Amino acid sequence: MAALTIPLQRTVPWGGTAANSSPAIPYFPNPVPLSIVIIALNEEQRVGGCLDSVRGLTDDIVVVDAESRDRTGEICRAKAARV
Repeated sequence: MAALTIPLQRTVPWGGTAANSSPAIPYFPNPVPLSIVIIALNEEQRVGGCLDSVRGLTDDIVVVDAESRDRTGEICRAKAARV
């Protein structure tokens, strides 16, 4: 399988970018299936934003709810995550 490469640039602490001496990251046109697992305990204030931020990265999001006493699980299910 042939891989395309994407050259890397990194941000330096004083601003701007610097050439990276490491090899380019391989880019595969057919992405590998990815699952994201999030462990949560009483995170009703933050879990919605967290799920929204990873939504475009994968179709498989699993939330491990560590017996939350708030609406964490309810919010996750409403956003189509497996709980």
